[in-house]
Amino acid sequence: MRRREVIVGLLGVTMLMGASAAAAQPVSAYTLTLYPSEVRPGGEIRVELQSQDVLDPCGGMATSPGFVAPIELQLSSHTVHSGTGQVITKPGVYQVTVSCPPGGSVTQTFTITGGPSTTPKPPATAPRPKRVTPVGAPETGGGGTA
Repeated sequence: MRRREVIVGLLGVTMLMGASAAAAQPVSAYTLTLYPSEVRPGGEIRVELQSQDVLDPCGGMATSPGFVAPIELQLSSHTVHSGTGQVITKPGVYQVTVSCPPGGSVTQTFTITGGPSTTPKPPATAPRPKRVTPVGAPETGGGGTA
């Protein structure tokens, strides 16, 4: 009887150690991808966080000063959390952060386009003068002596 309790106890400790090892996965084991990486002001962006482990503790929310609101990441496949949100209208380069317990995080940058144009405007062309047709010229006669 005592031997059975020891075996059950050892199995329990082994399972706990396996769960804590999965929870302590290094942050480098995650890939944070943004689609597209260049977004128009006010456009939509998709955030995907891929893990190498099915028992992934990372996910939850993606935050960025470039988002209108934090993007909630939902499990979309056995190792991918994803979500879609709207970006702000101010052009610039912004950083996205996803926190991973216990205390790590994964980051990636994206760009909101729409800054001042660097291509010159084409030169303005002068409008063509309007063609004027004389009035009454054909009604004056042949011009000869009659």
